[in-house]
Amino acid sequence: MDFKIYVILSGLFALISSLFINLQLLPFTIKFGEKKGILDIHEPNKQKSIPKVRIGGISIFISYLISALLGLFILTLNFNINTQILLILFLFIPSIFLLGLLDDIYKLSPLIRLIFQFLISFFTCKFGLLINIKQISLFQFISGSDSFFVFWSYVITMLWITGLINAFNWLDGLDGLAAGFASISSFVLIIISFQISNPLALIISTLILGTSSSFLIYNFYPSKILMGDSGSNFLGFSLAIASLLVFSNQEIFYFERILMLFLVPLLDMGFVIFSRLISLQSPFQGDRRHFHYRLLNVGISYKKTIFIMYFLFILTGILCLNVY
Repeated sequence: MDFKIYVILSGLFALISSLFINLQLLPFTIKFGEKKGILDIHEPNKQKSIPKVRIGGISIFISYLISALLGLFILTLNFNINTQILLILFLFIPSIFLLGLLDDIYKLSPLIRLIFQFLISFFTCKFGLLINIKQISLFQFISGSDSFFVFWSYVITMLWITGLINAFNWLDGLDGLAAGFASISSFVLIIISFQISNPLALIISTLILGTSSSFLIYNFYPSKILMGDSGSNFLGFSLAIASLLVFSNQEIFYFERILMLFLVPLLDMGFVIFSRLISLQSPFQGDRRHFHYRLLNVGISYKKTIFIMYFLFILTGILCLNVY
């Protein structure tokens, strides 16, 4: 079978499977969360009217896991897949999901969450998913030993993975916002994966698209369920993994393209952290300084705010596809 046709069929299978399974699981997740009382607690920095089940990440993760096992099994029939990357998918993605689930249930300390996120990011690097900073043009003019470049490759990769997990988590303040971004950005990653003939990145990206778009059906305003930290940690980490697989190769790291795709959540996170620090507040303290809250504060309606954010996500996605 032709390479591209086979990859397309594998991707379609992963997409349809994850979408279908998630849609079947979500009603049961809602009933389970209501029965156990695992509901979102209203906080001043959140735009929630009534308590809602906050463990949507469970159905997202289960649908991902089943579809990944089936999709990657089909893929390995015709391609040699790096076993270390498979370990990342089936060892560290579940770990980051469980960390988020524990936070949903027991409300972990922000510092504890951050420490474990960095640990998982570190072991992800150890298993071979690493940004070689020599591939980034900024570092091509810097001289140093091999250990110097390895050290900073670890630092930058860990900051990228951990930063993207938290930037994505902070998007989850309005109904449908985080799931919408995951759907749009994963679609862009699918296009680029196909262009560069990277079947593994394509499968991972289609799994993200299938789980996030199906979740969006229940999560768009007014939502019936929230993804919680289990969902946002899982999707943020998966997007980080997929982006590294897509934007890096042995010759060059497409630094401008990866920044463009995630520009909105990264700028929002950077601005919020900076404004909290100069106000002598903890960067972990929740508030309404995020861009989507600022749109609401100036009188823009809830739905219009969401669509403005979607427009920005789509715009940066299109720009990403056209940055060379």
